[in-house]
Amino acid sequence: MTASTFAVQFLFVLGALDAFDITFVGTNADGTDNQAARDTALTTMLDAGIASGALVPFPGMVSEQFKNFAGGILFTIVKWKAATDRPTLP
Repeated sequence: MTASTFAVQFLFVLGALDAFDITFVGTNADGTDNQAARDTALTTMLDAGIASGALVPFPGMVSEQFKNFAGGILFTIVKWKAATDRPTLP
């Protein structure tokens, strides 16, 4: 996989994150974390990307390994975005 292919895939993931507004998925009404809900949402998004061909696992990497790798990157972005964008609850 070339660097440009990876960059295109990464931009797809970021675009999907933005479109999905996944930032607040996995946050309970009281502001506490709900890891299971976020994991489900991330897995659903990654599965859709792989199924559509927009995300292609690296050569020699099975889709489950790729989802773990990409999910780790997404999880970091989601946690950072949640920490910086979280609205103040009334």
